[in-house]
Amino acid sequence: MGAARSPAMAYGLLAPAVVAVAFLIAYPLYLVAQVSFRQGKTLNIARITELPLGLGNYARIIDDPEVWHSAWVTFVYTTGSIVPAFAIGLATALLLNRHFPGRLLFRCLILLPWAVPGVVASIDFLWLFDASYGVVNALLREAGLITRDIAWFVHADTALAAVILPTVWKCYPFFTLTLLAALQAIPAALYEAARVDGATPFQQFRHVTWPGIRSAAILAAILNTLWTLRDIDIVFAATGGGPAGATETLGLLVYHEAFSYFRMGTASAMGVAIIALSVVLVLLAMKPLKKELFVTSILPTQLVLSRRPPLLPPWDAMSFRAYGEVFARRPVLTWFLNSIVVTSGAVAISIVISTLAGYSLSRYRTSAQQAAGFTLLVSKMLPSSLIVIPFFIMFSTFHLVDNLLGLILANAAVGVPFATWLMKGFFDGIPRELESAAMIDGCSELGALRHVILPLARPGIGACAIYVAIVTWSEFVFARTLVTQPENWLLTVGLQSFVGEYLVDWSQLMAAGTLSLLPILVLFVLLEPFLVSGMTSGSVAN
Repeated sequence: MGAARSPAMAYGLLAPAVVAVAFLIAYPLYLVAQVSFRQGKTLNIARITELPLGLGNYARIIDDPEVWHSAWVTFVYTTGSIVPAFAIGLATALLLNRHFPGRLLFRCLILLPWAVPGVVASIDFLWLFDASYGVVNALLREAGLITRDIAWFVHADTALAAVILPTVWKCYPFFTLTLLAALQAIPAALYEAARVDGATPFQQFRHVTWPGIRSAAILAAILNTLWTLRDIDIVFAATGGGPAGATETLGLLVYHEAFSYFRMGTASAMGVAIIALSVVLVLLAMKPLKKELFVTSILPTQLVLSRRPPLLPPWDAMSFRAYGEVFARRPVLTWFLNSIVVTSGAVAISIVISTLAGYSLSRYRTSAQQAAGFTLLVSKMLPSSLIVIPFFIMFSTFHLVDNLLGLILANAAVGVPFATWLMKGFFDGIPRELESAAMIDGCSELGALRHVILPLARPGIGACAIYVAIVTWSEFVFARTLVTQPENWLLTVGLQSFVGEYLVDWSQLMAAGTLSLLPILVLFVLLEPFLVSGMTSGSVAN
C-alpha cells in the first residue's frame, strides 16, 4: 500500500492557499456584506462605518429599472459572447486535433488572442469599426452594403454587438484549449471501431467525440461565462457602458456605483446579488456533470485616418516615428516596468501557493480539504468590479493604495484558485506509486514532492505560470482603481489614457499597444507547448 501519509503534511501544504483566500477573498467578502447594508454616499474609508444601517440598498436595486436594464444587457452580452465563442473554439479544436503541415504554428496563432489584454483588444476593434476611418465601414461601402458610415460603438443599436465581437475574439481560444485537451484524451480505438461499423463523420462526432468532450465543454462554458460576467475591461475601454447605458453590464454598473457615484453600499448589494446569481448558474450547469495592431502602429496618421484604409499598406509609407513619439510624450517605459514587476510578483506567489495546494488536494482526501477546494473554486465567481471595493477599503487602511505590492497581492488572490485546480488535475495524472516508492526507500514526504513529483510537474507549472501571467498582464480594474498616480500606472491603464473624448492618435496608441504585447507574446510562444500539455494532463482532461 506504500508509506503512510501525514495529515499534518496535507494541511501544511494547503495552509498558504487557505490563508491567502481567507485574507484576500473571505475577509473582503465579509466587508462587502457589511458595506451592502450601509446607506449613503462616500469614498472616505473612515466614514463608511458611520453611514446608517438598513435594507435600503437591496430595496433600491430591486426597484431600480437601471439595474434590470443592466441585467438584460449582461444576459445578451454573455450569451452573445459565449455561444459563438464556443462554436469557433470547437471548430478550431477539431481542426487542430488533426495532423497537417504547420499545425504547431497554426495552433499558436489560434491561441494568441487569449494572451492579448482586453484593453488592447478593445483598442484594435475600436479602430477596425471606427465610424469614419475603420476597415469594416470601408469594406461595407466597397461592397455596396452601406451608403452611410455606421458609428458602431457610438450608436445605441449597434454598440452592444460591437463590444461582443472583441469578447468573442478573446474567449474562443480558451474553448479551443480545453476542448483540444479533451479531444486528445479520446482513445483512437473508439474512432477505428466506429469507422469499421460504418459510422459517418457526423455519427462519429455524435457518439464518440461529443461524449468524450462533453464534460470539458461544460466546464469551459462555466468558466468562460463566469469570466465574462466578472470582467469589465473590454466594455469599459470600448464604450464605458454607453451610449445611454446600452452596454452597461451589471459588473460595470457595480463599478460605476462605487467609484463614479460613491455609493459603496449600493454597489456592494449589487455585487452580493451577482454572486448569488453566479452560484445558481454554477449549480445548474454542474448538475449534468456529476495583425492589424502592429501595422497601424507603423502607418502615418493620414493613412490610418483614411476613408479607404489599405489592407496591405505600401512599404514606403511605413515609419516607426510613432514609437519614438510614444516614449517622448508618455512614461511608457515606467508603465512597462511596473507591469513587469506586478506580473512577476503575482506569478511567483501564485505558483508557489497553487503548487503546494494542488498537490495537497490531489494526494490527501479529507472533508476539510474538499471544503477548502470548493471555496477556492467558488472564489473564481467574484466579479473584479465587486472584489475591488473591499480591496480598496483594505489597502487604504494598510496604505497599499498607489503601491505595486497591493496590485501584486490582488492579482495573486484571483490567480491562485484556478491555478490550484489546474495543478491538482496535473498531479492527479502522476502515478502515486512514484512518491510511495521514494518514501519506502527512505525519502520524506516533502523530499518525494521535491525530487520526484515537481520535476514531472513542470508542464503543469508552466501552464499555471502563463495563465497567471496573462491574467495579471491583462488586468485593468485593479490597476485603474488601486493606483491613481500616473507614474505607478500599469500598461493597461496607460493605454486607456490614450483614448481621448474627441480625438485619438491611432498611430501612437497602436505603437503603445504593440509594445505592451511583446513580453506576454514572447512568453506565450515560449511556454505555449507547456500550456497545451499542462491542460491536456491537467484538470480539463481529468
